[in-house]
Amino acid sequence: MQVDKIIIGRVYVRKKVEVRMSMSNRIIILATSILALTFSAQALSVDGDLDPSFSVEQFFEDRASTSEIAIAADGRVLLGGQFADIDGHRTLSVARINTDGTVDTTFSAAVEPEVNSGGPVAIVPLADGKLLIGGSFTVIDGQNQRFLARLNSDGSLDTAFAPTVSSRVSDIALVADGKILIAANITMFNDEGEDDIRQQIARLNADGTLDTTFDAGAINNAVQSISVQSDGNIIIGGNFTTIAGTTRNRVARLSPTGVLDASF
Repeated sequence: MQVDKIIIGRVYVRKKVEVRMSMSNRIIILATSILALTFSAQALSVDGDLDPSFSVEQFFEDRASTSEIAIAADGRVLLGGQFADIDGHRTLSVARINTDGTVDTTFSAAVEPEVNSGGPVAIVPLADGKLLIGGSFTVIDGQNQRFLARLNSDGSLDTAFAPTVSSRVSDIALVADGKILIAANITMFNDEGEDDIRQQIARLNADGTLDTTFDAGAINNAVQSISVQSDGNIIIGGNFTTIAGTTRNRVARLSPTGVLDASF
């Protein structure tokens, strides 16, 4: 996605505020009230003027919250969090808002989060209208699907994508070749029936299987953020202090195959 600037921010007082830029260069500002259990969003043009074509104020049910916002290529806004209803439309943990700020009633998800987990914390829209979600959920559409899933454009579970992830996914990033980087722990069986283990970060093929050509080695604490650079190198951030036995305090750069970049 080519944009002039990407702004991401959070303020934890009485409200949580997140900001994203759409492909049409509109700046979407989302504010979730912790006490009033509402969310509102406005769009600004790149020069800061209010965009009157997008304005939304929606109401969640009791004890709801949002944890993630993403913008699809068509300009619709995706929300992730712990909620089951938006303005009377039933959609569990993931919702989609139209470009005019109305709830998209053609999208209805059934993502069941773990208790007090906050629901999905990572949402990545895909070019075909589907979306990847990551977080602390365990069941989707009544089927066991833990921590990482792909949803169809209507919000239903895409059962063709069935990764095996052993811990909460805190971030997702796409690679240019369609592969998927996730911040999480993975244990999968290889062809010899042995465990293939990836600690804190892993790369998956487009079908959800483990890409065994990527291995960052032992990372001693959580990776919470992943960003892929234009040259294919990967910036990670989190709570770690060592990678493959080398000291790296909370920020590091990896090669496209996961090898620690000693020059960074």
